[in-house]
Amino acid sequence: MPAIEVINDAAELARRAKLSADRHTVGSETFAFYSSVTNAISTDVALMQVPIDDHQVHRGHAVFDTCNVEGGRVRNLHHHLERFLRSAKQARVEHAYSAEQLRSLILQTIAASGKKDMFVRYWLSAGRGNFGWSPNGCTPTFYGKLSPRRLTCC
Repeated sequence: MPAIEVINDAAELARRAKLSADRHTVGSETFAFYSSVTNAISTDVALMQVPIDDHQVHRGHAVFDTCNVEGGRVRNLHHHLERFLRSAKQARVEHAYSAEQLRSLILQTIAASGKKDMFVRYWLSAGRGNFGWSPNGCTPTFYGKLSPRRLTCC
């Protein structure tokens, strides 16, 4: 087995991520992605990443929901966000997001996509900050991903 390179150059890692994304995203389009880690929206799939130290990744401590956008209209977002925030409370995901803040982030991501029909999936995590079992000291994270309104199995 060849030796694995150590790379600490962000531009080189982004270049390699882009090559990998180009090879692995056929048929699984993503229109846009919001990350509270960067507080930015990206339409480049290579830049749509969730950090490994996020409790969503290594502990499964997060909640998610999905809503539907048809003809540019978001269906029942108010009800989805109520359920989402209720789930976060039940899962003990501590955060300071209001329904209005989350609504704004979701709507801005939808607008950035330039699309009118999609599924919006979003996650709220206990956050980044440590690899321990407790989220104490972590910064909660919110992510939103927009994809075509077709169901795929893989």
